[in-house]
Amino acid sequence: MSRPRTLKDFGERARDYLHRYANQIKCSLEVVAAFFTRHAGKAQGNKDKMMAASIFGPGFLASLLIPEKKIDEEKYANAGALGRFWMKIQSNPLSVGGLLGYSNTFFTYKGAFDERRRFLYPDRYPTLPNPITGKLTLPTKHYTWDFAIPSVMIGANGTYAISKKTVGGDIRNEAMEGDVYNVASQILNKLPEAKREAAFESTVTFLAERPEVCGNKNEVREKLAATMTKQRENPWFEHVALTLPAPVATPPQLDVAAPVPSTLVSGKTAHVGKGIEAVNDATLQVAAGGR
Repeated sequence: MSRPRTLKDFGERARDYLHRYANQIKCSLEVVAAFFTRHAGKAQGNKDKMMAASIFGPGFLASLLIPEKKIDEEKYANAGALGRFWMKIQSNPLSVGGLLGYSNTFFTYKGAFDERRRFLYPDRYPTLPNPITGKLTLPTKHYTWDFAIPSVMIGANGTYAISKKTVGGDIRNEAMEGDVYNVASQILNKLPEAKREAAFESTVTFLAERPEVCGNKNEVREKLAATMTKQRENPWFEHVALTLPAPVATPPQLDVAAPVPSTLVSGKTAHVGKGIEAVNDATLQVAAGGR
């Protein structure tokens, strides 16, 4: 019987969830903020605010929806200008929202500058009524906050634009990543020589595509090969390759007029062999991507 979940368990689950999806939550909130900003700008007759929301809102929506994918060096070398640009975007989706977020900074500065002029020089720059509501909103000395807040966001947007969308997931440090290589190496070293090379390249491709795993395809290949070599040199490592099961002996035929061919037995043997390959592949993927 499993123990009941405590408040601590739910707290840890919530923390893990927030850690894993922090950037997705941030992008979602920015999209919602853009909606309300545009609505407020329309009500206030503030075209700058509406323009800013129309730029940074879709930017953060794109960052939310575009899946992060590491650049394949071989495909990148053979791709055209548009293909390379798209690969760059996929490798860092947060750059879209982070860079377009500067539109809010620019228009906020612009609005603060306009309010400053109307506050300090009302004769030269009179405040006009809202063209939609007809309401007259006079400027105040608090326009200085509209200068201060965007100044902070300059650094924040820049840092966000160069950040990775994937914050780690289940692979959060070098020790865990090392475990992935060790487990993959154990499985690969146990495979028969005839199947090892293909399985090695398949594993390299899988790991290189994972955003949580550091390095490009060549770096992953070198690290995995080095781990396999080091493991084989370990005196405690058993150099025993996985083997396919021996063929099942054909059962004795009954004395019937038309003996049934033994295709079932050979088919079963082939199926078992494929099953071992499937189990090896599944074990490798679970070890490498599901920790």
